[in-house]
Amino acid sequence: MQLQGFRFCFIGGVAVQRWGEPRVTDDLDLTLFLNYGDEQSVAKQILTRYQSRHPNPLAFVMEARILLLQDISGTDIDLSLGGMPYEQRMMESGRDS
Repeated sequence: MQLQGFRFCFIGGVAVQRWGEPRVTDDLDLTLFLNYGDEQSVAKQILTRYQSRHPNPLAFVMEARILLLQDISGTDIDLSLGGMPYEQRMMESGRDS
C-alpha cells in the first residue's frame, strides 16, 4: 500500500484477520518502508498527526526504528520502520485489497 508517498503494510492482528484466522485485536501494527537516515525527519512528520506513547519518541525511533503512537480515538499504533531488503520485497509483493 502507499499513502502520502510512503510504502507500508499492515502486520499483526489486522493482517491476520484479512489473510488468516480471525482474532480480536485492539491495536494496529504497521511497517513503513524507510531508508536508513530518514528516521527523525519522517518521525517528526508523523508526530504532527499522532500522539506518542513513548516519552522520547525521537530518541526511541533512532534506537529501535519503532514509533509507538496513539490516534485521536485512543487506538494504539505500533509503527515499525522497515528498511531491509526482505521488507522492501514484502511491500512490493503486497496487495492493496
